[in-house]
Order: sequence, then C-alpha cells, then structure tokens
Amino acid sequence: MINSSITSKDVAGVQKASFAQLISDAARQAAEVVVDELLTDCLLNHDNFQAILNHGDKIATQVTAKTKEVVADMTEGITGCLTLVSGSEILELDPTDGQATIAESKGVFNWVNPLSRDYRCNVPGKPTGKTRVAVYRMVRKGDFRRMFCRLGVDLGKLRFKQDQIIQFVQKHRQWLQTEGCTTFFLFGKEYEPFVAEIIVRRDDTLDANVSWFSNSTVFSADNRIRVVVPQHLEV
Repeated sequence: MINSSITSKDVAGVQKASFAQLISDAARQAAEVVVDELLTDCLLNHDNFQAILNHGDKIATQVTAKTKEVVADMTEGITGCLTLVSGSEILELDPTDGQATIAESKGVFNWVNPLSRDYRCNVPGKPTGKTRVAVYRMVRKGDFRRMFCRLGVDLGKLRFKQDQIIQFVQKHRQWLQTEGCTTFFLFGKEYEPFVAEIIVRRDDTLDANVSWFSNSTVFSADNRIRVVVPQHLEV
C-alpha cells in the first residue's frame, strides 16, 4: 500500500540521500583502484604518502568538479564533448555501390582539398545497405579522438563509405552546420581512418577537406561543429 503521507519533499530527500550514497560508493571503489595502480607504478610510497595526505583538499576539489561534470553530461545527454541534436528524427541513407569518392564529386563540392589525393584516401569502398544516421553538436572542446571514441561504439562501426557522405550532403543537407562552420564524418580503413570536413560557405556552396583521424588539433565548442555518425546508439 502506498503511504499517502509521503510528500514530494520527502521523496526528494530520499533521492538525495540515495544519490549521495551512490557517489560515495563509486568514489570508494575508484579510490581503491587508484591506490592499487599508484602502488603498482611506484608513484605512491612511504616517503610521499604524508605529503599527498596534506593535499587532500585539492583532491576533493578535483573529484567534486569531475563528478559534477559527469553527472551534468548524463542529465544533458552529453557524450564526451557531443550532444545529440537529431533526437528521434529518422535520418536514413539509401544503399550505395561504394564507388563514388569525395575527390571526384566535383558536381557536389565547389572545392575539394587536393591533399586528399596525397593522403591516399581517394579509394572506392564496398557496397552499403540502408543506414540510419545520427547528428551531434559539439558542446565542449575536443579533438577527433574525443569526439568519436567517447560515443561508446567501436570506431569501425562509426565509419562511413565516401559515397554515403556524399549522399548525406545531398539528401540531408539541412542537417549540415552552416555559415562557414564544419560538419565532420569519419571514413577510411581501420588502420588509417580519416575525417571528412564538410563546410557550407556563406554563399551556400560546399567545400570538402580531409584530415587524418590522428590529427591532434583541439577544436573549440564555439565553432558550432557538428558530427554525423551511423546510428548505433539508443536515442
């Protein structure tokens, strides 16, 4: 039987206590792992142990900040440095034969970085079936690795064939970031992935640049970058 005397304030209090306990348990478990790893790596020893204890307030400050960031990401739907913007919208790509490449799609792009040929990425791929895609927006700074590797999906499943990128540009152009900003797509082989950077210029023409996935450039969230991936996540 439901106790009708329990108020929303009581429920909030119970939830607060439960959540605090959750964080406490997680912190204790994490602390044990950290201490074991520090001892194994010989970074924690008898000589520096007391000195570290004297800086417990600094550790607490860092842990608090990180915990707030993680919880905020969970409540706001942020994954790594991205947040989903396509929501429940169904965005699909039709089957392709895998033969078209970005460098050869002059009718689609006004300019294609000629270095794409030097990168040896101007290579046709295998046919693909119908593919559903998701569109994210960058809300925190990060490099390519943080953008794609924090999505919780094997990197190989996040790669497009080049003709799928071309089709997205043509079929779902309204989802590209505009006014000179960039939309990123991962593609290429497992051992040498690339990132296609599709730019919608202010005159509404399209440019295409290609970068190595290993590029360590850190992009600002102020750049309003979007990231498109095959949809393997629950939304």
